[in-house]
Amino acid sequence: MAKQPFQLAKIHLVAVVRRLAKGILQQFSTIKRDYFGEGAIVWSLYHYAVAWMRQHLH
Repeated sequence: MAKQPFQLAKIHLVAVVRRLAKGILQQFSTIKRDYFGEGAIVWSLYHYAVAWMRQHLH
């Protein structure tokens, strides 16, 4: 039986989000290497935002 379009779209979306996240993480690690001060601040803000979203948006 063929998978429903919604499931396929969901799988595709997850793949796209993963690829984006990977690219963003690579950029952040570059920032951290180059400008450790600002990079560390951005990194901690990012982690705080992710933690907050996980808590509030189930």
